Amino acid sequence: MNYPQLNHRRGLTGTARATCSRLSPGSRPRGFTIMEMIVVVIMLLAVLAMVLPSFVSLKRSGEFSVAQELLKQAVRDARGRALSAKNDTAVVFVFSPETGVQLLVCERVGQTIVDGDTSQTNAGGAVVEREVFVPITGRKPVEIPRGVSVRGYAKQFSVDNAWYEPTQNGGVRYLVDDPAWVFPETDFYSRLVADNQANTAADVGRDRQTFMVRFASRTGQLVAGEAAAAVVVLPRPSASGRQRDLAAIERLDLSADLASQVASIVERPLWPDGSVAPLAQRGLLGDDSSDTALVRSVTRLALYRERELAAALGVRLDAVSGTIYELPENYQNVGGAQRDSRTVYPQYVLELREDSRTPVSVLRWVEGFSVLNDASSTVRSAGGRPLLYSVHPLRGELLEEISR
Repeated sequence: MNYPQLNHRRGLTGTARATCSRLSPGSRPRGFTIMEMIVVVIMLLAVLAMVLPSFVSLKRSGEFSVAQELLKQAVRDARGRALSAKNDTAVVFVFSPETGVQLLVCERVGQTIVDGDTSQTNAGGAVVEREVFVPITGRKPVEIPRGVSVRGYAKQFSVDNAWYEPTQNGGVRYLVDDPAWVFPETDFYSRLVADNQANTAADVGRDRQTFMVRFASRTGQLVAGEAAAAVVVLPRPSASGRQRDLAAIERLDLSADLASQVASIVERPLWPDGSVAPLAQRGLLGDDSSDTALVRSVTRLALYRERELAAALGVRLDAVSGTIYELPENYQNVGGAQRDSRTVYPQYVLELREDSRTPVSVLRWVEGFSVLNDASSTVRSAGGRPLLYSVHPLRGELLEEISR
């Protein structure tokens, strides 16, 4: 027997055994079991549940900070332009479900007669004039992050039967002659016009209302307290109702230089001497035109999260508008007889629309009170409060108000 050879073979056999041990399918590294994978997933979900609220809160806080800076910058831009302009300028606040709240720097281009007898021989009717503002050509709107909204403070006796007037079937949004924090209601209307004949009261311009922060030309001082509301030209993105008369020629919705075009309209003679009749001018720029929105100056602004307001009022945000105001899914195309239902008029969501206390509740929430339906309560809310600003009358700066 050859013992050395046997020992050598045993040595090879041991090496081979080790190699086989590594290569054997039965001895491969063990993977995760189903139970272990479930435990890992549960742990990840638990960590995510702890981190996600902080992330969402951080994101919202960042959006709110951005909104603050954008608001301040827009006000500064408007005042800066007023210092070197021959006409007053303003920051006008508009809203649409697609973009949220937008800030437009606008300029005054003149004034127009919107009501009353304008003939030189018969002055029987009281003439109502409105100043006309137009977005500055070439300036892009400033978009506030979605979910953050802006309201303007309407002083006592500002809300009347024209500016933010109560709707007949949509419920009361604000109380006439009472102070209110108003929302930019510029998109709560149908893109279609009920009557295709232009310059008639069948248009929907009276549905559109908003507010502005206005500065005097050359001085940059804050302007407020005008005797009557002005109009701001915000062309309706539709060809409906533009087939006849002056509306077929003055296509404001297609204008390449809206400011110049509107200025040329308001500078035409107001008397019916063959150039343009007052009635035609009213149809283009008056209260009833769906290309315009009524606008007044305010000196206080509120920056807030729409979701927090809805939570305080105990309602959900409207699925279409993303606000506490209701819009149907087809609001852009409602016209003619369908408008009888007033589905595109500015109105609260149903729960708020049926509650007569809503106007006061909204006012008190913005002002920072925790008890919304009791005007005698002075208890302040601990959280979820809007940020209130006053506009400095000389410098035009936004000054944060200190809550009492």
